[in-house]
Parts: sequence; structure tokens; C-alpha cells
Amino acid sequence: IPEFFAELQKHRSVTSKLIEYTILTASRASNARLTLWSEIFFDKNDHKEAPIQVTKRDEMKVKRVIKFDKETPLSDQAVRLLKNLPRFVASEGYDFVFAKASVDGEISPLSDAACNAMIRKINSALEKKGGDPFVDPDLENPDGSLRNITLHGTARASFEAWAYDSVRFNHKQFSEKAIEHCLDHVTEKYNNAYLRKAVIGEMREILQAWADFCYSKTDK
Repeated sequence: IPEFFAELQKHRSVTSKLIEYTILTASRASNARLTLWSEIFFDKNDHKEAPIQVTKRDEMKVKRVIKFDKETPLSDQAVRLLKNLPRFVASEGYDFVFAKASVDGEISPLSDAACNAMIRKINSALEKKGGDPFVDPDLENPDGSLRNITLHGTARASFEAWAYDSVRFNHKQFSEKAIEHCLDHVTEKYNNAYLRKAVIGEMREILQAWADFCYSKTDK
């Protein structure tokens, strides 16, 4: 992940920033690309847990009813990334954070295909220089070559592996409850508002440590 982030810094597009943000927040790729500015709170006057992203469940197309919104504390790096993004005028009531404008001025969110194309571009550039591309060691193409990493898998599986392995990655041991909340693996027992409030502080600590790790090989 740190090597991948170092490569992403060479591409200053909104697409590269969407990839970074998805990984920083350990989000599902489809949810990250549909992030709205109205979900982002930088100031504690606007939300007591700021900086934070609060996503309504009805925006997430979840398969089961969950009685509380998805709350994602934002690391210092995630806040900086968001504040440096261009902001488009809301289109049809939606103020997408990671957006593109068509030739006729229509604003729409970036697609999964755009993220995949960025990953292919990075890998192609690495291979031309004789470097190793970012691939999934467990998945093969029909020709036997390893498949490129996917944004969803990279954001979720890499975070989970890092968060649970405190020895290998040299960080404090985090609670399973907080890690699962970061991944939004929620169950009915977490519908209790007190339990969610109790874990939000550790979620912030985890996601900040994760961001520090992600950028650990990036030029300051």
C-alpha cells in the first residue's frame, strides 16, 4: 500500500484522489465514488465528531435495514485531500465530491471504470520501466498472468490485513469491534447508540494510523 500511494502521487487527477480516499477510509468502492459534500463535516460546530463523513443508509443500497448511519472519522490526510479537491456546482441536487464534467456541462460521479483505468495506467508505466505492477497474487487472467488489483479489494482487504496484524505492521493492537466498525461490518447489537459512540474514538485512532502507514513512503 505505501508503494501504491507513492505511485498515486505522480497522478494528480480526481480519479487518483478517489482511489486514495477509498483506501484511506476503507470504504466500499461504490460508496466512496458517490460521496457527497453534504456528508462531509470538517467543523465541530456542524458535527460534534468532526472531521467525519456521515452517510445515510438509504444512499448505500444496503441489503438489510440498519438503524443508524455510517460514520467514518476522517484522518488528517483525508481532510487535506478533500480540501484540495475542485468543487463542482451541484447537479440535479447531488453535490458529488469525486465528480467529472461532460462537454455539455453535466456533472456526474466518477465511475469504477475510471479507477480501473488509472490502475492499469500505473501498472503499464511501471512495467515499461521494468518495475513490478500491482497485482492480486490470488487471481489469474486467462493467459496465466496475475490480474491487476481492484480498488474494492485493495481498500478493504489490505486495511483488514493491516489492522489485525499488529506484530507484522508494528502498531498497537486494535479491538475487533472498532476494526469491524471501520469496515462497516455492523450487526444488530451495534444499533445501540451508546456502543457506537464508545467506539468512534478508536475508529479515528485506527484510521489515522492507517493513513500514516499509507503515506509512509510518500515524499513529504
